[in-house]
Parts: sequence; structure tokens; C-alpha cells
Amino acid sequence: MMLPTVANSTPETQAAWSYMSNVTAGQPAAAAWGNGIDMSKMPSWSAPYVAENVMYSKSFFAMNPETISKDGKVDLSPLNNTAISLPTDVAAAVRLSDNSTANGTSSSGDATPSSASSKGNGAGALSSPRAALALVAVAVAFFAL
Repeated sequence: MMLPTVANSTPETQAAWSYMSNVTAGQPAAAAWGNGIDMSKMPSWSAPYVAENVMYSKSFFAMNPETISKDGKVDLSPLNNTAISLPTDVAAAVRLSDNSTANGTSSSGDATPSSASSKGNGAGALSSPRAALALVAVAVAFFAL
């Protein structure tokens, strides 16, 4: 329930919320995944990072609908035989864009907040530590269920 509030706390989480909302449209199981995560006992500084990872996971499940059942159970085994679609790490793109602007350099077209509305593969996000963390979070969630 805190996700929409946390999503409005930083430009990064706002971009991730916009992207996730677009990608999960029409995918109710993916959109509902993680809604029961209790963030109230987490340190306040961690809330945006948890929110970004939940939104990334929701996007991952929406882009790979064979990994989540209608009741929200995650099963990554279908990915053994199919191509994996990876969401764009829009939060990292916003940070990159902000850093480039602050340093007086220009960023590439993919590293802008406007990329949040696209449904691209996002394979470049593999180089992001957040992508690795998100995949670990998905694996932990899978084994926890």
C-alpha cells in the first residue's frame, strides 16, 4: 500500500512507477505482485530502493507472463526454454541523466526519463547492479513461496 507514496518521493521512483504502470497494464497478476510487502519496519532510507526493486520485479513478470500465475505464484522454470525480456532500469537511467546534466555532459537518448514510457527489452540494464539485485530479489521471492 505504501508503493504509490514512495514512488512519488524521488524522480527515479517516479520514472520507475510510470514505466511499471505502462508495462503491467493488462497484466493483473504482475501488477499485484509484491503488494503485501511490509515496508513499515524498513529504514526510511531504504524505501525508495525497495520500491524500485518491487517495481522492476513487477515489470519483469509482466514482460515474462509465463513466470507468474493468476494467483501470483512465481515460477521461473518456463524461462529455461524461452527468451527472457528484461525491463529497462529507468531509475538508473534517470540517475545517469541527472549525473550527466550535473557534470555538463550530455547523455544518450536511452538514458532519459522519457524512456520510461517505452516497453523496450532493456538488455542494457544487465550491466546495472540494480538489475542483478532485482533478479536476486525475484529468485528470493521465488524460493520464499
